[in-house]
Amino acid sequence: MARPVGSTTRPQIRSYISKKEIEDITKMAVKKAQEGDTIMVKFMMEQIYGKAPQPQEHSGDVNLKVDYDKAFNSTSEAEGDSSE
Repeated sequence: MARPVGSTTRPQIRSYISKKEIEDITKMAVKKAQEGDTIMVKFMMEQIYGKAPQPQEHSGDVNLKVDYDKAFNSTSEAEGDSSE
């Protein structure tokens, strides 16, 4: 079932489970991380500290030429007040 058009909030799973269930799930996740479950360790660290920034890289030679037109000039030049 899709959200209604114009809806700004998504349903949250916590709206459907009790506080006790949330505590039990959290305890289970912490226990699995302590037991060495690397996926759970990563998940818990991201929940606690936030996801690590991902570097933006590219490979290969890319020749990029940027041409600016008059739309990017100063306001007075764009309005035709320049001394050209």
